[in-house]
Amino acid sequence: MKYIGVGALVVDYYYKKNQFLGRMNGKSFQNIGINLKYLGNSVKIIGSVGEDETGTFALNTLEKLNIETKIKRLSIPTNRIYIVDNLHHLEWNGKRYYQKDKEIYQIKAEKEDILIVDNVYKNTIESIKNSTCEKVLDLGSATYFLYVKKEKIIETFRNLFTIINMNEKAYNLMKGKLKIEAQEMCKCWNVKLLIVTHGKKGISFYTSALKKEYEIKQPYKEIDASGAGDAFFSVILNEYQKNERKITENFLDDCFELGNEYVKKVVERNGALSHILPLEK
Repeated sequence: MKYIGVGALVVDYYYKKNQFLGRMNGKSFQNIGINLKYLGNSVKIIGSVGEDETGTFALNTLEKLNIETKIKRLSIPTNRIYIVDNLHHLEWNGKRYYQKDKEIYQIKAEKEDILIVDNVYKNTIESIKNSTCEKVLDLGSATYFLYVKKEKIIETFRNLFTIINMNEKAYNLMKGKLKIEAQEMCKCWNVKLLIVTHGKKGISFYTSALKKEYEIKQPYKEIDASGAGDAFFSVILNEYQKNERKITENFLDDCFELGNEYVKKVVERNGALSHILPLEK
């Protein structure tokens, strides 16, 4: 059984007070995959990356971690995301590169595998829709759906994902578009588990029959929160497999406790993956 991350690789460049701290692999599907490898799982990354030095760096990092890859090299530059930490405020900065015609990824997955994606762009849906294994989504932004009709949103999500993880901002946008609450989303999309993260405040778990809300009573000593959500989701996926893919109240309680402890290690350093890899200068 493998966890398979699907998408275009990026490299994050970290700055603080205009001082370059270092760089490391980034983007949610990749961060989740690397965390799952660190937690002892078999992981594969399928996708694309630029045929430049930054792309080579991204691939070399995955090789160092013994993560299996199937990556197409592209002539465009590697996506670069510059993260500026100014009193814990994260901003996009610098140039971002996009493919005009996004890649359709050829995925060979076994039925027991789990596919991980972090967007629902047309090329991503086309890449994963015919796979018979489970698929999970980490949705960091829902702005893509601002001008999409309600019926199209429902059609995009229905019967595609087993678990969906999204932050509070993405959830509120989705709720406003669909005019339904989280448990109705689970029913409408046929999702086993919907997770809504609330940053330092806590996390909410929803199924069509359950609603569980957890408060973080002792906030973390936070230096950089950029990888917290990805790390938490990786713990949930790790426990999901251990629990024979059953969603129960005890499972959700365990996920909160274990995820909370794991995230503490993540946010006390600069860099979303610095609990696993050092920032490279």
